[in-house]
Amino acid sequence: MPKFITATERFLGAVHYTISPQTMLLYFINSQVFTVINLLLMYTVGFFGCVLIKKRYKLELLSFTFLFLLFNFNGYWVSKVSAYGPAYLGYFLMPFVIYAILRIPELDHSNIKKQQRWGILLGFFTTAILIQGTLHLYVEIITFIIIWGIVNFRYWPAILTSLVVSFSLGMIRLLPSAISYGVAPNPSALITRGYSHPQ
Repeated sequence: MPKFITATERFLGAVHYTISPQTMLLYFINSQVFTVINLLLMYTVGFFGCVLIKKRYKLELLSFTFLFLLFNFNGYWVSKVSAYGPAYLGYFLMPFVIYAILRIPELDHSNIKKQQRWGILLGFFTTAILIQGTLHLYVEIITFIIIWGIVNFRYWPAILTSLVVSFSLGMIRLLPSAISYGVAPNPSALITRGYSHPQ
């Protein structure tokens, strides 16, 4: 294995490892048991997010069943978790991101305080995905929020607040990675499919 993947002195710079609070369980259980518990925990969080959407939009059983199946068994999720494993469990926080994105257009665009409140929540949710180690999904969500903000310019306070909160809190993951591996493209990405590495 290349050194930039296995080197322990650059562990905090490897954004695909989770640093969320449940990692404290590793003091008490081994990594194999933790993997299962973490999966069940994140699945429960994701299911609660789906229930939140169901209650807000009064989905019937058939609609909720379709949402549940689409969320848990879509090809995107299955292919990513097969390739990246635990590093992609941040996906289970997606219902909260979707919920916030659906709620923001329901706000009065002249009510800046409410927009900022929902922007803070959206920023927390996106940061939580990054903290789980799900960098690829985080980048995709941030890209979507920026494009969505351009199209829905009236809600710029919510969009701008969410991006500021997300990047500010996300620096706990992004800054060590930038310092450890740099920000230049990985010249061996086509071969190793890895992150940028020190020269």
